[in-house]
Amino acid sequence: MKKLFFLCFFIFSVSCSSLFFHPDKRQYINPNLLTFKREDVFFYSNDGIKLHGWFFPSKENKGTIIFLHGNAENIGTHINSALWFINEGYNVFAFDYRGYGKSEGLPTILGVHIDAESAIKYILSKEGINKNVIIFGQSIGGAIAITTVANSQYKEKIKAMIVESTFSGYRAIAKDKISVNWFTKILGYPLLFFINDDFSPEYFVEYLSPIPVLFLHGCNDNIVLCYHSKILYKKAKEPKKILIVEKAGHINVTRYVDVRKEILKFLSNIEAKKD
Repeated sequence: MKKLFFLCFFIFSVSCSSLFFHPDKRQYINPNLLTFKREDVFFYSNDGIKLHGWFFPSKENKGTIIFLHGNAENIGTHINSALWFINEGYNVFAFDYRGYGKSEGLPTILGVHIDAESAIKYILSKEGINKNVIIFGQSIGGAIAITTVANSQYKEKIKAMIVESTFSGYRAIAKDKISVNWFTKILGYPLLFFINDDFSPEYFVEYLSPIPVLFLHGCNDNIVLCYHSKILYKKAKEPKKILIVEKAGHINVTRYVDVRKEILKFLSNIEAKKD
């Protein structure tokens, strides 16, 4: 049993990043991309990593959504969650963190936060687009978004945030995963303390204010349990709103027409107050 414990400890310690990041370099066929005009974008992170993204311009140019995707595959499989914004008049910028898709490097918790800050910097420097920037993060992308924006030098430029199916902490979500049975719980619990929890969104969400934040979560989410968003909502300061969708699962809340209407209402209220 002692040998097994130390084997688990070694595997866990050297692969902490792999617990949270599952990048894929494959280019997925996505017929939905053919519907929209798209620019291939290459830009550099603040520490010199070459990153790749897609920029989708809208005709109305009402604002620009920066989309931070989940932890698996790449933008090719996640982008459908954000494409609907284009028909509603918003530009969409989606990018891959380091190590994902056509982006270079390897993902780390620190590195992906640098990438998110660099994406904001890139959009704010792009000419000819509406600089009313809205951040939309799903799952780990929401966690990255919260921590990045709370500490960003561009925080005052962010007009709103939408956070979907996001966990409250890195150690907290790891604890959920090892609690599936008694064996992994006993062996894994001491190892939780070796997970870097410094970037956990629950420590930073209160500092997003006065940026309006909309939290979205599905009750049928068995990947990130709904209580995580409730924790984040409770710790966030006004202005804030939470929408718990009984029928939805993990990162599919925005599929529902009624939810999209609520999101657009949230954004339109922000635009009205700005005016």
